[in-house]
Amino acid sequence: MKLFLLIPILFFLLSCLSIPKADLKDDNSKNWIENIKNKTVIDEYENIYRFNNKADMNVFAYGYYSKAIKYKLFKIENDRAFYYTITSLKSYIMTVLPNFNLYEINSSKNLFNLLNQNKYFDNNFKNKNIYIAIGLILKNNILYIAKNYSSAYKDKLNLWFENNGYFKNEEWYPILNADWNSYPLPTEADIDWDNLFMLGEII
Repeated sequence: MKLFLLIPILFFLLSCLSIPKADLKDDNSKNWIENIKNKTVIDEYENIYRFNNKADMNVFAYGYYSKAIKYKLFKIENDRAFYYTITSLKSYIMTVLPNFNLYEINSSKNLFNLLNQNKYFDNNFKNKNIYIAIGLILKNNILYIAKNYSSAYKDKLNLWFENNGYFKNEEWYPILNADWNSYPLPTEADIDWDNLFMLGEII
């Protein structure tokens, strides 16, 4: 059985192990920066995407009441823009597994209580910093985000799920000795640019 992740729009993500170096000297990069700097986009979920004068981006989930997630522009390929932010491997795994059932005891009190999560990560787990990237496209003053991964990456991810957990009632559960250190991290080459989600008009 295959698991296709339903990732919230804020986390249509890519990740890698080393921080990318910015390469923004070409005309495509200059055009992107000029078109997007100091602009704001609000999507249908009321997430706010605010760009500064260098075209770096702060994302506020569900409005300005949340803490900003900072994304830095590092590459433009044709009309495709790549941004990254820094997180830990553990935080990334927790974010992209919506069916990761960590709330068996505390769910009646607080759905987002993560007190039980450590029982899934043994002493051999090596938490480390990774960068997470998103892909953006601007068309006719409308900002889009690439919302999916390639089939090759999905196959690799599904194989990991099969080897490190089991399905029950359409949900996936990790086995106690799941090898989290080998959790497959997609690269920017895995973005499915044919599958775009409209965020909104830049203002």
